[in-house]
Amino acid sequence: MRALLIATTLAGIFFISGCGEAPYQNNYKRTSGYSTQQTPTYPKQTSNTPQQQLAIARNGNYFRKNILNNEERKLYWALVHKLKGKKLTIIPQVSLGEVIGSKIDSEFYAINSKRCDFCIVDQDTFLPLFAIEYYGDGRNYGLNSGSNNIRDAIKQTALEIAGVTYIIVRPQDLSDIDSFIDREILGRI
Repeated sequence: MRALLIATTLAGIFFISGCGEAPYQNNYKRTSGYSTQQTPTYPKQTSNTPQQQLAIARNGNYFRKNILNNEERKLYWALVHKLKGKKLTIIPQVSLGEVIGSKIDSEFYAINSKRCDFCIVDQDTFLPLFAIEYYGDGRNYGLNSGSNNIRDAIKQTALEIAGVTYIIVRPQDLSDIDSFIDREILGRI
């Protein structure tokens, strides 16, 4: 009876501590080499030591992902074409913590894990000039759209305070992207 009590207690501790959580559930369906169709489901993030993170990485099941979706690629190549010869560089999927900074920890942590779809920088100094967000078809934005709206408001506010122009591109803008780039980017240089 005592052995059963000990075993039950240890099992409870094991599951409560998170060790008994289901491992990462791979919901990706591969269609070819490295492209995917579905977003994975990850277990709750826990704070691990660097040694634990290394062990996780060594046992990982990593794969390559497309950095940009089809619409973002269309926008990227339009930007490359229109900005050619303008002494500007386009960098996709940039962490805001690499674009802007703050000496106050809470301000830095508010933006560090957020990304912009494209950052346009001065070719010589790499100083950020524009942050471009593509609002794809599946994105629901507006005053009551929840956390996406708040995340974007945080990004826009912090970038503009730092002097980086925040530009939103919507699906309808892609139909005449050259005029949009002329007006919203080249018209501000």
